[in-house]
Formats: sequence, structure tokens, C-alpha cells
Amino acid sequence: MGCVFSGVGYLDLERLDGVGCLEYDEDSARLEDALLREELDKYKARLKDFEDKQRSFKPFATASTAK
Repeated sequence: MGCVFSGVGYLDLERLDGVGCLEYDEDSARLEDALLREELDKYKARLKDFEDKQRSFKPFATASTAK
């Protein structure tokens, strides 16, 4: 059993040996980082919207349970 790393090498998972090369692609890393930051910003905005809605409903909940 083995696996291929982006077509640049081969690793035998049974014997844990093989040859290969890992290269850092700075352009791809920048793109991936930008996409991750964009997703995090969207998540933070949705969380803020949710928390704002929860705060707007909270006075109604406390008023109905106070009776």
C-alpha cells in the first residue's frame, strides 16, 4: 500500500520508506490564507448577528418569566 504526494514522490506505507520531495508554494499559501481569513470574517459576522438577535429577544424572555 502506498500513496503519491502531488506527483512528486512515492511512500510505501507498509515499510515506511520511499522517495519524494515536498515544496512550499508561497503563492498557493497566500491564496489559502486569504480564503481562510475571508471564511473567518464571515463566521465572525454571522456569530455577531446571532448574538445581536439573542440580545434583542432576551428582554422579552425575562419579562415573560417574571410573571
